Amino acid sequence: NGDDRLTLALAGERDMRRISEATFSEYAACAELPPKAVLRVVRDTVKRAREQWPSMLYTASLAVETKRQILGRLVQLPLVGK
Repeated sequence: NGDDRLTLALAGERDMRRISEATFSEYAACAELPPKAVLRVVRDTVKRAREQWPSMLYTASLAVETKRQILGRLVQLPLVGK
């Protein structure tokens, strides 16, 4: 299992497995940004990543096991795996 900790905290959270839409809402409030706009960008980014990562990994020159590990880790993240 790898390191799931962020170097810089996002809304006080460093554990990637605990980053959620609520984390981004809290960040938006702290940064005085409109939460709806921030969540729209987060959702769009996650959607694009979920659509594009599998094909990008398929064509990447990585070992099959490395590709499996990357996909396995992504689906463990609340934002991506939901």
